[in-house]
Amino acid sequence: MVRRLMELHKVSSRSRDLVMEVFSCPTRGKNVTRMNHHRLEEMYDLGNERREAKKAIYVCNQLIHAYTSFVARDETRNWSDVYAVSDFDRNDCIWRIPILEIHRLFKEVGKDYPHTFRMLYNPQKKDYDVSTN
Repeated sequence: MVRRLMELHKVSSRSRDLVMEVFSCPTRGKNVTRMNHHRLEEMYDLGNERREAKKAIYVCNQLIHAYTSFVARDETRNWSDVYAVSDFDRNDCIWRIPILEIHRLFKEVGKDYPHTFRMLYNPQKKDYDVSTN
């Protein structure tokens, strides 16, 4: 729903451009398939993750188009992270998205109402570029 709100410009550009802190874990060099994608630790090097900054729309796309996804718990048995990867990225890395970052995104989008709406015709796209406050 968050991505759909962004696509419809029902939230401001601030929400769309929100940068989220996520972590990429590289593959171990094996081809990730439908038969092995559930073997998370065998397919991805979870101990060799890299901190990255990704826009909210990118993270939403990873979750929506997830080839595989898992929810992880911390030592207190509370939900802590979502591991997800789209079909496009599955043989490069898997993304660890902290639940707190997802919560922060929901809070930001939930209180975000655009006050201005601007459309500028883009001849290359043959359509309008839309921006909001």
